[in-house]
Amino acid sequence: MDCKVKLWEVYGDRRCLNTFIDHSKAVRDIYVNTAGTRFLSAAYDRCLKLWDTETEQGKPGFTNRKAPYCVGFNPGEDKQNLFVAGTSGRKIVQ
Repeated sequence: MDCKVKLWEVYGDRRCLNTFIDHSKAVRDIYVNTAGTRFLSAAYDRCLKLWDTETEQGKPGFTNRKAPYCVGFNPGEDKQNLFVAGTSGRKIVQ
């Protein structure tokens, strides 16, 4: 595991389209929104990052006292700005 998230083309050339780098420790989980325009990354640096796949830019991270193990967007189309994370402290944060 490393500190990067790679976006791959799975059809055609099967090549890496982009590499997103901003975590200081290994990335544990990612979750892509339903439109495929944004994704969340959770890493052992205790940080959650929100990335834009179109502009290839990341938003300032959200930190927590415990490492996030898993992340997910709200499944509602009109609520894709909400997300949750399960942490090593056995809690879910929103």
